[in-house]
Amino acid sequence: MKIGDYIKLIAVFIVGIGTVFLTYFGKMDPQASTALLGGLLGYVFGNAHAVIEKK
Repeated sequence: MKIGDYIKLIAVFIVGIGTVFLTYFGKMDPQASTALLGGLLGYVFGNAHAVIEKK
């Protein structure tokens, strides 16, 4: 993995964990949290699909 891949991985973890904590403590609307986590999963699996297709 390249440095850019690690930076993206760390960003995904920070956004995911932050979203869960903000929703748990009532600072974020649950619907917004669901949309953000859905987009995050789409980014992760969409990017993985692109990497597999490139090989």
